[in-house]
Amino acid sequence: MHNTHIEQMARMLEEEGLLCPDMDGIETLPRVVEALQRHWEDRIAIVWSVQDVLECAPAYDKNKDVIEGKYTLNTDEARDILKKVGRKHDASEGVSWLTIETAISLHKEDLF
Repeated sequence: MHNTHIEQMARMLEEEGLLCPDMDGIETLPRVVEALQRHWEDRIAIVWSVQDVLECAPAYDKNKDVIEGKYTLNTDEARDILKKVGRKHDASEGVSWLTIETAISLHKEDLF
């Protein structure tokens, strides 16, 4: 797991109020990050996000130029596609940009 993802997970736990300060006054967040890093040092996880799905579905203007920050999917649709890819992908092939693009096409055709 990339350190950025570990730090994001730990910050989310802190923001949700799930990390309490230790009695000895030592800050909890760095200790959680270190524990997660130890947990993930012998594992890998490839992370795909809703933003990745959205970036595979850009909106275009009449000149066929990409409109920055505009997409042909909304966040809920992208989240639904991402969850379906997670459930339905071929584990021997993994998930790739092509997997995401295919899932978007199938979604738009109501086949996914």
